[in-house]
Amino acid sequence: MDHEREWTPTLLSRLAETALRPVKLTARVSLLRAPCGYGKSATLAAGWKEAADTGRPALWTKLASDDTAKSTLHRLALQAGTAADIDSILQWIWHQDRPGIICLDDVQEAPHLETLTRDLVDALPDDWRAVLATSAPWGFGVLNADWQEVGPDGLACSAQDLKQLTRVPSALDRIMSDTQGWPALCRIACRVSDRKQPLHVWPEIICYLDQIVLAPLSPALRTWLKKAALIAPLDAESHDFALRIHDGAQWIARAQRECLLLRPDKHGMFALNPALRHHLALSGQSQLRFSPSHLLKRAAFHHWRAGRPAQTIALSLRAGDPAWARGLGGEIVMDVALRQGRINELAHWLEGVPDTALLTNPMAGLGKIWVLPSSSSMQGRRTF
Repeated sequence: MDHEREWTPTLLSRLAETALRPVKLTARVSLLRAPCGYGKSATLAAGWKEAADTGRPALWTKLASDDTAKSTLHRLALQAGTAADIDSILQWIWHQDRPGIICLDDVQEAPHLETLTRDLVDALPDDWRAVLATSAPWGFGVLNADWQEVGPDGLACSAQDLKQLTRVPSALDRIMSDTQGWPALCRIACRVSDRKQPLHVWPEIICYLDQIVLAPLSPALRTWLKKAALIAPLDAESHDFALRIHDGAQWIARAQRECLLLRPDKHGMFALNPALRHHLALSGQSQLRFSPSHLLKRAAFHHWRAGRPAQTIALSLRAGDPAWARGLGGEIVMDVALRQGRINELAHWLEGVPDTALLTNPMAGLGKIWVLPSSSSMQGRRTF
């Protein structure tokens, strides 16, 4: 048996210690669903260790693509001291006088064992808990038991979690902004956080993203993600308009089926983690049949037509054409200024613009003048 898949208390105890933050799993069935490096295995090991340290029964196994039902049951039976069949293992579980836990890791590797996994989980006593981890969207939409899902947001690190890890506290905001709390990337960044370059050009980050995150994906999906990263956040319409093709909906659906790297944001767009997006965009520019600047301009124009000024400005600044970006930015300022309901948004954008810039950019100056009456009235109300 492969040593990594062999069940040993020492291995699990060490794995449990790598968890960056405690995750409370109180539901009868908890499903941890997040990309690689979010600490799913460490969270499972921590749940197993907590039970084992208090004398409660605990079972743990890691699934693999070459697993069979017999091999999976054999690993569980070794821990329970029973015969390697599901009835014997369940009988042992039901005869325990204390509530326990069963942890199944990497369930996405063995979709052919979904029936066995469901039968195990559904047959557990009410006082037992099951925790399952997957780095793919596959599985467990039809569990009979009540279950809860913990996604990337629930597993991500917070700034408070990282304060004890980083050697350069001033880099904390940059690490959080670049990684959005992705635990594996945070660990790498905290070890060498005195570097001045963006995270996506660090060799350690590049190796992790290429070898651990992207390597398991199909070549076609990796190629598409590199193109999509240039215009992300995206939806099917912005994808099709920018790339001049009509398969955005199919590709987004495929990405949702095969990986968890595209995540819907609060605006209904699909976003990538910033470090991953920059890495993909940088490595994908050579695969385009037209210039990245042209692609970004088309994407920016589409977002402007769709009424998304924030995305428009972000993409226009990345297009590498300052004169074009300034012209489009001026039109956006005028567009927002003429919408009375968005005066506060315009005022927020112009807060950090120096007066000298207002003199050289008439559109920005006009926008500043436009928001002054609103700002004055609000100040007056606060003073009153």
